[in-house]
Amino acid sequence: NNPWPHNIEALSDQAILDQALEHDLPVFVSIDGSLDDQGTATVSMTIVAPDIREYDIALEWKDRVAKPLLVRSWRLPATWGSAKVCINMAESIGFILGDYTIPPHIPVIYITDSNNARTLQRNLTSLEQYTHRQKVRNILQGIESSIAGHLDHLTQNWVTFDQLSEYHQRLYQRGERVCKIWAEASNSSNTTSKDACEMDTNSYSTSSVSTAEDTIECPKAQQKASRFTFNHSMYDLLQSKIVMKVYSHQLDHAFHTSIADKAPQPNMFIVSANQIADNAAEQARHLATDTFNLKWNKIFYPPFSAQWSFSFDGSLANKGATKLFQEKLDTELIYRHQCRPKQGIFYRMLPFIGLSTQQIGDESMLRNIVKMTAPSWTRWLYRYPQLASQAWEAWYHSLTADEQANVPSTLPKDWRKDRWASDHVLRVCPACSLHRKNRKCERMGTLEHMHLYCEAPILVEARKVCHSNIETALTNLYNFAATQEYGVQHHSAARQTKLQESLEQTAAQTELAERPVCDKSTIIRSKRTHNIAILSRHEVEVLTLLQQLPAEKLIEYDASPLAHRAGFIHSIPEDNLYIESATIIDVNFLGLFPKSLLEVLKKYKGTLKRDLEPEFDHLIKGLLSAFIYRAITIQHVIQYLLVAIKQQIENDCQKRQGTSKDNERPEQKSSACLSIPPSSSVSTSSYVVNTPQKLCHANKCRILLAKGILRRSVPCAKRRNMCPGCILEAARQRKTYVVESEMMEANTANNILVPMLEYITTPVSIKILRKNLQHLPTLQQHKRDDSIFGVIRYIANSLGFRLNNATAGSIDEPMSLLQAREKWRQATFICKCCSIEENRTKHGNRAFCTDCAFLVPYNDPP
Repeated sequence: NNPWPHNIEALSDQAILDQALEHDLPVFVSIDGSLDDQGTATVSMTIVAPDIREYDIALEWKDRVAKPLLVRSWRLPATWGSAKVCINMAESIGFILGDYTIPPHIPVIYITDSNNARTLQRNLTSLEQYTHRQKVRNILQGIESSIAGHLDHLTQNWVTFDQLSEYHQRLYQRGERVCKIWAEASNSSNTTSKDACEMDTNSYSTSSVSTAEDTIECPKAQQKASRFTFNHSMYDLLQSKIVMKVYSHQLDHAFHTSIADKAPQPNMFIVSANQIADNAAEQARHLATDTFNLKWNKIFYPPFSAQWSFSFDGSLANKGATKLFQEKLDTELIYRHQCRPKQGIFYRMLPFIGLSTQQIGDESMLRNIVKMTAPSWTRWLYRYPQLASQAWEAWYHSLTADEQANVPSTLPKDWRKDRWASDHVLRVCPACSLHRKNRKCERMGTLEHMHLYCEAPILVEARKVCHSNIETALTNLYNFAATQEYGVQHHSAARQTKLQESLEQTAAQTELAERPVCDKSTIIRSKRTHNIAILSRHEVEVLTLLQQLPAEKLIEYDASPLAHRAGFIHSIPEDNLYIESATIIDVNFLGLFPKSLLEVLKKYKGTLKRDLEPEFDHLIKGLLSAFIYRAITIQHVIQYLLVAIKQQIENDCQKRQGTSKDNERPEQKSSACLSIPPSSSVSTSSYVVNTPQKLCHANKCRILLAKGILRRSVPCAKRRNMCPGCILEAARQRKTYVVESEMMEANTANNILVPMLEYITTPVSIKILRKNLQHLPTLQQHKRDDSIFGVIRYIANSLGFRLNNATAGSIDEPMSLLQAREKWRQATFICKCCSIEENRTKHGNRAFCTDCAFLVPYNDPP
């Protein structure tokens, strides 16, 4: 029942070794790899033998093609753990296959054309010359950490030269001499051929029958001819192994030289052995492609010892669990965010967005806008709990005495669940309360309301300016296209341009495309049957007459008709705009440029002449800038407006607290009340816009803010870019570095240093330790300096001294930029709700908050 029948013509292990050692030299093993266009690599390890014949007198076999005895091929997956496979990884695995194939007591000469794999093997045999950091960062992670670690394990188990038998020591010594002889012979032949080439070049230059075609092909031929060389720097003598570097493609697949008048270097035997391995790797790649229909995108089993590999969820991780776990966590976070109606709109629309995440930025205002986490009135109520209390107080004191008797004077504790208090009092937009024309229903101060529908005069004017910029940029594009197609401007053309037709048709089709929709915290696929965001002027006019759209929408359409028809400004009423089921056209106010429209612009650019492409590129950038800066500009206005409203409410509350109840009459009622009587609201023109205070974004504040320890950003010090705490901490760390350098360079007497040895076991006060270190120049200052005084804690930690008045957590070690980014990244996944312990759900070793679905750190015993 053996599926592999015994082949009587196959060589036994002993027969392979006998023929491989027939030339009385070490075993020659050739290694080569192959990489296809899809990124799949294949490696082949071939044991070759000399073609020795009966009538040979000396070493004639070195000028003949080698005989393959054993070929071992292995196809690598397209992805190794979380990294893509490269050809150098395949070449390095060839050394591992060779170590597992050849008995350890037999010397080997490896033939490879990969200089990176050869360098890795050479460095692994001389690790004593490198520090541990250089070994980990430069050597083991040069090609691939898990492959390099496994190769290092095998290299450490190599048999040394002294452990070899006399016969195998003689074989290895003969291999050394042969490599030196071949290198010297190749150098002499290369020198002779170089002189001959120079003579031919001189004679050719004086000839008058040279052609331009020969002149062009000469550099390529010289570059290819330079590969026919072998010198002393192309082989490494490593204990009982020898690694020989040869240049590839000296021969073709049929073992003919690629240049007729050139001889393979160092000889035909070595070069043909490399070509045999190359042919075997290529055949193995085609065989695997034709035989297996499934693509190997991942490696689902450790190819070697499990001691040198880490597998997670059935997939091999090449750099430990951390990297793969972070990717799994990011993917899980994205899937979880998609189920959020508003904050998940960016992740649901990601396939339709023409901007990449790198263009949006990590900590920019545009990132907060597209994720719908930018400041708005409703978001400020949740972000600043005190603002909700002050807003309720301002609304309460704007009521009459009879009305006040029916409502509580303080904010209800569960106001978020109270629909009346939340939707009719607190969350009502305060910016347009006075200017709202339709008072039948209240409008919430959400981000989409303030960007699209808020009737505050300053926001209406901002929208007009931004829409005018988009219309101008689009008109410039159409004028350029009309000039190229009809020779006239856009408004003078008899018909639409091809660019305008394509843009408007693609925009309408994009709105009707299938997209992810959030339905009760579940993602489903849905599409519209007809357009409701992109309408014609007649449709807008009809909806205006039916009072489904405000009259201002028709005026806005007439001011920017091109932008409306191209989908850059939609015509959806506020009551019909649902973010959870929105399309990319519905949410373009967030600065999300549709990918389909960007592809139309790029496709049209491809039809232009090459000299017109830069001008058209400039027009495209103008449209993108106007489109993106619409969201940024309006958001700036919203933030200035909110700051003014918040400041006015706080001032009114402070004045109200300072006056008696007898003086608290309607003439002193809050001018910033939220909604109800029109007389109690005030125009936005009376708001005083204050310059926002600069906030600290240093590493410590960013991490503490991300972890939720700081509930809000700390203001910066005057005329500085950091808060006082971060400034003091940075000064201490800088001074610590200076003091440590002074300690290393100082020539201090032993009678000064000996008394400080007791502080290793006996606690000492900061004052006494500072007094004992006054021989250092930095600590000789007599003035009280916080940065100098705080240095003693760090110096005690560096020297291992015990302090009797040190507090836990009083030392912050300096972090590199990568460490600070990693700390901040980890902190962004932590829950900041400060809820009780019961408000969490456990899944294995992880827990999630039931309110925000973020991670909750806990440590339950098993």
